[in-house]
Amino acid sequence: MKAPGYGKPIDVRQAEAIKVYHDYCDIFYEYLDSIDGQELIRLFDDKYPNSGLTDVKKLDFILWVDV
Repeated sequence: MKAPGYGKPIDVRQAEAIKVYHDYCDIFYEYLDSIDGQELIRLFDDKYPNSGLTDVKKLDFILWVDV
């Protein structure tokens, strides 16, 4: 996935950015629903049982914590 280039008209860039965003969301939710994604959520819940975070936010936190 790559952000659209600056040399394109704004409407084309916007459409490309929206497509990239939707592609990212598809991959993110597919992973969240996978066995590996569910295992990460289980491990997070074991360590932080009362976090109050949604599964989406838990996965987001896990993916970005080492960045």
